[in-house]
Amino acid sequence: LSVPAVVILYFLRTRWKSLPVGSTFIWRLLVDKNDGGRRLRRRSLLLLALQLGAAIAGTLAAAGPRWKAERLLEPGLAFLVDASASMSVPDGPDGGARIGLAARIIAERLTATAPGTPLALLAGSSRLDPVFGPSKDKEGLLRAVREISASGRGLAEDTVAAGLKAWLAAREESWTVLFVTDGCLEQGGKPLADAAGNTLSTEIVGSRPPPPSVSGLRLRDEGGHVFASFLAFNGSVEIADAMATMMKDDEPLAEERIALEPGWSRHDLDWAGTAGTGAYELAVRATTSGDEPADSQWPGGRYRVAVNRILPARVLVIGPPDPYLRILLSSSGVEALGSTALPTNAAPGEWDLAVSCGPPIPEEFPADVLLLGPEATSAAALPDTQTAGAIPEARSPFHPVNRYVDWSEFGSSAGFSLKAPPEASVLASVSDSPVAAAWTTRAGYRRVALAVSPSGSRFALSPSWPVFLRNVLSWCRPPVDRQSAWTLAAGQPVERAAGPEFSAKGVSFRRTGSRIILQADVPGWFSWSDRTVSGPVSGTIAVNIPASELDAMPRTGTPRPGSDVPAARLVLVETDLSPIAIAAMLAFLVAEWLLWRGKSKRRSAHG
Repeated sequence: LSVPAVVILYFLRTRWKSLPVGSTFIWRLLVDKNDGGRRLRRRSLLLLALQLGAAIAGTLAAAGPRWKAERLLEPGLAFLVDASASMSVPDGPDGGARIGLAARIIAERLTATAPGTPLALLAGSSRLDPVFGPSKDKEGLLRAVREISASGRGLAEDTVAAGLKAWLAAREESWTVLFVTDGCLEQGGKPLADAAGNTLSTEIVGSRPPPPSVSGLRLRDEGGHVFASFLAFNGSVEIADAMATMMKDDEPLAEERIALEPGWSRHDLDWAGTAGTGAYELAVRATTSGDEPADSQWPGGRYRVAVNRILPARVLVIGPPDPYLRILLSSSGVEALGSTALPTNAAPGEWDLAVSCGPPIPEEFPADVLLLGPEATSAAALPDTQTAGAIPEARSPFHPVNRYVDWSEFGSSAGFSLKAPPEASVLASVSDSPVAAAWTTRAGYRRVALAVSPSGSRFALSPSWPVFLRNVLSWCRPPVDRQSAWTLAAGQPVERAAGPEFSAKGVSFRRTGSRIILQADVPGWFSWSDRTVSGPVSGTIAVNIPASELDAMPRTGTPRPGSDVPAARLVLVETDLSPIAIAAMLAFLVAEWLLWRGKSKRRSAHG
């Protein structure tokens, strides 16, 4: 349709010249034809051809032309390097880490790999990280593998296996996977073998036991002294002499020579004083001659504990006074305050938990909430025919709030049914009608609702009632102490209660309601700060290597060598020709413009 339109516009645009002529000009029609409009000039025909070419190319570009062809894809070779903490054990001939041995194995394998083979490099620790490729550049892969360093995290086999499976599924060609590891795998590498199938083969690096390792440091005050209890690991088959040194804020506290039995053993250090807030670090290093400890870059020989001040949870009890409820909350170590009405100006972080025995609490209230009774939950009464003599039955047995709660101790009472949101977990029900439920709001705040007031039933006098309250508190505010609150394992996320102004340097976190999900990827010391109703607070975060990485003796019980060699795949490849058509259209238009511009210049010159 575009071609006729261009032709019509062309002829409509054809210009006639007005020239003064003699009286005999009209008689020339009998002799010859007029050149002004009948005879098409050569340049005009060329302009018409360029316009038609541009129109045809534009039409093709709009149609989205594609070229389909079959292509044979050669199988690729992917190197998966174990980048967990155990790969930092000094094990090479020059004292280098095991991760360096992995680079040598990959270099040898590349030498025997045929040119043109697709290559890729992946690193696995707490997640799967694509490092290089897919590419056919051997030198580029070698440079990339030399830049990989062992992390301070453990190897999360399920997470890495899921990432590997997704990576393989996204590739058009088939792949062989070579897993280079020291074999320190909690699940023996089975998830990785299942993800890659029989195309996974394994190369084990390392042969030496790791230097002494330490974990599980705990401090306790007793009789004017501080006792530091810890676990030490000796990978050798013989007793090893080591020096244990305790520091606080870079100041020495105690030092003692200890004998490490093969495997795990427990030891103690003590010094005069109290375990106040601060950064405690224990170093255990093997001794060479005499009492001098040997230098070691093995990060597993150090363990850090951050002792911080922990403020009690603030709980607001709304509604009629309930002394028994207040006593139970206070015995749980929280600061319980009462109010007859819901505060209208509550700020985020002001309350850790609001318990309502009367008025309902709106969804947007900036705190976790426990609703007790039909008034607070807006529960609807059930007919007596459904609830007469009925006892609540447990649902969702694995929910944290339902742990060790025996709902048969509730006894029979007037029945009410909750209007819980669809995403709620029903904790207990009567005649298939929910009477207890728990859920999380869109803002991340947690809600627990009990349709029947415990004070009107046997539940308040049963052993399950304080257990239920304790479970609610633990679910809303993760239980921690001064030493465990901010002592983390690298690569393992933890949930902590935090205010709206919480910040931490060098540690990633995301907020969900009145809590944060915190994760540190590198062992070491970090700082945090926050603001509470009492004012600003701050402290330190200690990050250690996971205990699973400390028993770092190389193991061979990993996946068997790959038995299947993937074949080349014949795939249908589609090539989009629209860019070519667009380029052709632009070329036609530019050529037409240049030709027309040249014609106009010549006219101006003649004029």
